[in-house]
Amino acid sequence: MTNYIIQNCGGRITVANADECMKGLNLGTKNDDLVKQQIILNVAAMARYHLNPYLQCVGFVKAVYAATTGENYSTTGNAASRAGDHGGFKFQNKTNGDPPKAGDMAVWTDGSDGHIAYIVRAADDIIEVVEANRGCDGCIRYKSYPVNTPGLAGWLSKP
Repeated sequence: MTNYIIQNCGGRITVANADECMKGLNLGTKNDDLVKQQIILNVAAMARYHLNPYLQCVGFVKAVYAATTGENYSTTGNAASRAGDHGGFKFQNKTNGDPPKAGDMAVWTDGSDGHIAYIVRAADDIIEVVEANRGCDGCIRYKSYPVNTPGLAGWLSKP
């Protein structure tokens, strides 16, 4: 899904391109409709209620979770609000929790809304994530972070 967005949507989802971009998404799984719904609804809601006409990190993580598990990560609130047990996940504090693993969600609490990203790989105190809306409005990217990155509070893990 991330590669598709990077290659076919200019690496960015906005209210202007969300519908058209999602038309061509085909993951080859039964989860495709749920993924499209998560992205389109998130972009529309942000444009309507927050005047940010682009995909936010929470909506992107919901879509990635749906793509990888087929489950709906149905929660409300901003990214920073996820620094606690949330939506069936257990919060692991980076200083004394279990180590991160692929499939966990990294949570930053810095800034007014924080940030959340989906962990695709974790090794040797480095996490590799897919994320949205960090670095530029609505952009989707792969990024590696040291676990001791300032603002990174921890990660959400399925118990």
